[in-house]
Amino acid sequence: MDLFQNPFCRINARAHHNRGKLIELADMQGLVGDTDDASLALANLTNPRKRLAAEVAWLPGVSASQTDSLLQTLKTSPQSLLESKNIPPDGMARVNLLAAGMLRMNGASCSMSFIASWILEMAYAFESADPETLMMMINEDRIVSGFPEVTNMSAVREEINERRRYLRSVVMSVLNGMAAFKRLQTITAVIEYSTDGGKQQAPSVIFDMVDMYEVETKAAITGYERRIQLLISQLRNSVAQNHGDSDAINIIDALAADFVEWKYIAWPVHICAKIRGLKSARDALKNMLSELTSYLYGYNRQDFVERLSCKLKAAPEGWETEETAGKDREGNAVRTEPQTEQRQSSVTPPADAQPELSAEDIVFDMNVDIISRERVSVSSEWIEWRGVRWSMRSITRLRWGRIPEEMADVHGTASYRVFWGDDTGCAFLDFINSQAYEEFVRSLWKTVGLNLFYKILAWLKNGRNYRFGSVMANDFGIELERHKSAGSKKVFCVWDDIVIMDEPGVFCIGKKNNNDLWTDFKYLEDDNINLLENAVRIRARRGGDKLSSLLPA
Repeated sequence: MDLFQNPFCRINARAHHNRGKLIELADMQGLVGDTDDASLALANLTNPRKRLAAEVAWLPGVSASQTDSLLQTLKTSPQSLLESKNIPPDGMARVNLLAAGMLRMNGASCSMSFIASWILEMAYAFESADPETLMMMINEDRIVSGFPEVTNMSAVREEINERRRYLRSVVMSVLNGMAAFKRLQTITAVIEYSTDGGKQQAPSVIFDMVDMYEVETKAAITGYERRIQLLISQLRNSVAQNHGDSDAINIIDALAADFVEWKYIAWPVHICAKIRGLKSARDALKNMLSELTSYLYGYNRQDFVERLSCKLKAAPEGWETEETAGKDREGNAVRTEPQTEQRQSSVTPPADAQPELSAEDIVFDMNVDIISRERVSVSSEWIEWRGVRWSMRSITRLRWGRIPEEMADVHGTASYRVFWGDDTGCAFLDFINSQAYEEFVRSLWKTVGLNLFYKILAWLKNGRNYRFGSVMANDFGIELERHKSAGSKKVFCVWDDIVIMDEPGVFCIGKKNNNDLWTDFKYLEDDNINLLENAVRIRARRGGDKLSSLLPA
């Protein structure tokens, strides 16, 4: 709902006006404008439940005189809104003003940096909108106007989520009006700035923007990935069958060009996947290129490796092929052959009986600095922490997240916690440094998280129930808790009726159009909630009535 389409604006009313004043304003508007439109606006403002949607989408906490001034700025010079002294510094009023201003931008004529800055301002403003503060502001106006106060916080949260969906449509509307390359530059600039290059969480509006971008560019990204895989296969065949240098060079040049183009398109999606602890196609393609360099070294074609590396210089840091892959310790080229993966037994042997792994086998190895420096290591087969090795195949529980402020005193200076465990015990690790925390979570996801994710989906596919926190889920849906009205404490809802309510510090889901049914899960108190969240969000994008539809074909 745009500010100028808001019922308050349609009859020139303000939030403190009482019922009699609203009727008077609607009658006046009906004389000079559309009678039906004025009647509909009046009906929405005098119905307490429908009024809430208009109040959240209006300018809560802004005085009548400031409202007049800000609406005038929007009409005459929306691009100067950020410079206005009257614009609120935070909260939903700022969000709605920035959304209205952005909707009146011409994406084709505005600079990339200007639109990126506007998106960031709006996203951070939305992130700062506190439901309790918003409800208090709305109730202050309701007391003056004589309407009953809002007492249902879930209703306020639902309207905030509705605003989030509206912001997503506003952002994409402006971006879609830009030239393709300028649009990509804007999205990339927004995600890199808001995440500090993938080192921290972005506001929810930014994630929504990238999710929509991923859906729209999926066909293009997949096309590049397939061509890259085909070219790698062709290059291998060309080298193995000695077709000639010119043939191989042409393939290398085409491969590098496609890879760089794909990288630019897929980069925003990769950063979001990285922050969420999910694998992206970047990891698979990087591994394929690394294996390709090893293959070329095996045929003594260092010149091809150097050409490929030179052509990939446009890739950002960490995306280049590893030029040392396939070399022995003396620096001589060797041919690499596929090896059978060696799996350890489900029973972890004593530490002194375990062979030392090479550097290539260890995916995380770091001194963690909390009170004293202690080393934690993660390989494809185990986690070693404080002298104990945990077999990856025995781990059935994972948790990770930021330590809530109310728990900060208990955990001292630590900001993040990662928890893992099997059926008999558990361990956890606290982090001060966000970069070390994110690297550790990625290593866990790579070595055990994805496998556990698929195991849970397979369990559900076999017709079994799985407990998340205090509720049970199956392949078709999940229990939600009833919070106010009478009846059964828990109600089963199918996945298509589930909506994500995005509460800070918890994963909260509820039933569509029902403020009474919802369940929230605490990331640091309930097992495998991060896995559940990934499954629910992916299913919401892909569709399907079963959660097990996410399993690979």
